[in-house]
Amino acid sequence: RGVRLRLTLEGTLARDPARPWALEAPPRRLAPRLGPCERLTLHFATPTRLKLEGSFQPPRSFAELAGRMLRRSLELGHFYAPGGVPSWEIEPLLERARRVSIARSDLRWHSWQRYSNRQGRKIELGGFVGTLELEGELGPFLPLLEQAEVIHLGKATTFGLGKVEVVAAELCEPTDC
Repeated sequence: RGVRLRLTLEGTLARDPARPWALEAPPRRLAPRLGPCERLTLHFATPTRLKLEGSFQPPRSFAELAGRMLRRSLELGHFYAPGGVPSWEIEPLLERARRVSIARSDLRWHSWQRYSNRQGRKIELGGFVGTLELEGELGPFLPLLEQAEVIHLGKATTFGLGKVEVVAAELCEPTDC
């Protein structure tokens, strides 16, 4: 077996057919402010594939979305940081997620294909893109949302899918769960 090395994420490469390869800026921290964060917008920049009840579809609630973000984070932690312990108390966080509402949804399906040389055929990789405006006590979720900006969300993230960007409608301060 090879030697394991510790790596640091400094940026990502994204390919837009209309532009050459470009280095994106490293993830930024959401700017803190005095007071709670009660409203923000999530922008799904690349098709996001969340499987809910057996089919790919947009989330119906923030609790579904938060659950998928937690799952992705915990799975990556399990495989790439063995022995690591999450700093979140999961059940209380999910309970709080149920009290956050989707105030406005502008999500739409975007069909996308890629060619698989291994399978010798085109593969459908569509997903939803657009924005979700959230309302509620969002402070406890800011670290999770920041992490989702880096690790993406849903299936086929290795192809660049599931890129989510947090657009704060107001400056927010993380709060404990």
